[in-house]
Amino acid sequence: MPLFLNTPKLNEWLHKLIATSEKELIFVVPYIKISKNIFKALKKADENGVAVTIVYRENKLSDIQKQKILGLKKINLLHHPNIH
Repeated sequence: MPLFLNTPKLNEWLHKLIATSEKELIFVVPYIKISKNIFKALKKADENGVAVTIVYRENKLSDIQKQKILGLKKINLLHHPNIH
């Protein structure tokens, strides 16, 4: 039976993916909008030494959100216009 990931299910699975990561996470996304719960999970992963790379297309990330993300120690934030 297929599993359809609507927004709440996607956030649930994304949180599980982040929480169970041990070494490295790579996200390739068209845009970034990180909820408080997902940011908490990313922060915990960062504290556990997980290297996180986020490659995103739309350069509409606010300065406040960008600084918050870049405040993580093991984060690599990359912008690329050809992600689709």
